[in-house]
Amino acid sequence: MTIQAIATSTTLKGNTASSTKISNVSIPKGNTEKKVYTIEDAASDYEKITKQRSRNLKVFIKIGSILNVLRDEHLSDKDFGDAIKKTVLSKISARDRSDFMWLSANQKAISAFKESHDITSSSPDYLRKKMRQADKKAAEAKLKTVDGDTEGGKEASTSNDSQTTESGNHPKRDIVDIAKGVIAECNNNNITVKQLIAALQAELKLTK
Repeated sequence: MTIQAIATSTTLKGNTASSTKISNVSIPKGNTEKKVYTIEDAASDYEKITKQRSRNLKVFIKIGSILNVLRDEHLSDKDFGDAIKKTVLSKISARDRSDFMWLSANQKAISAFKESHDITSSSPDYLRKKMRQADKKAAEAKLKTVDGDTEGGKEASTSNDSQTTESGNHPKRDIVDIAKGVIAECNNNNITVKQLIAALQAELKLTK
């Protein structure tokens, strides 16, 4: 195999070859050298794989939607799991169920994230990892901004200011206030509270 801009390289058989243009690169297709696998073949196969990934993701989401509906009908994960075992869905592993339910519950956020970050992968593990990393970076950037604003206005505050601690952080929010904020976010993104709970339960399983 040869690559442009390299004076000499080694072929698949270990022989030295002169450099050629990328458009001329090819490898044997199968056990015969009469047929070759070209860069056009590689590009075509990649497009097929990418399209298949997209189709797979849509199917995963459909399966997850069915599972989320079934989960809503049961009081606990155990009851849900026991009920699934009695159906044809028992062939789906618990890990895959969790992934599909997460994909379904977060499909809009995932779609937007993939588009904004130019991601083609449909792997739930990969998407979770990348979204966590992005959320972490965003949180750190927001914290830096808050800290910067706090430092800038620190001289104007008094030592008895009950709204700001000595470290410059805002006071902890009441759990009811946090819950209201989360519900508002769900409503803004057309996500039901039940879907949120399912996603949280799936996320907690991964962090155990």
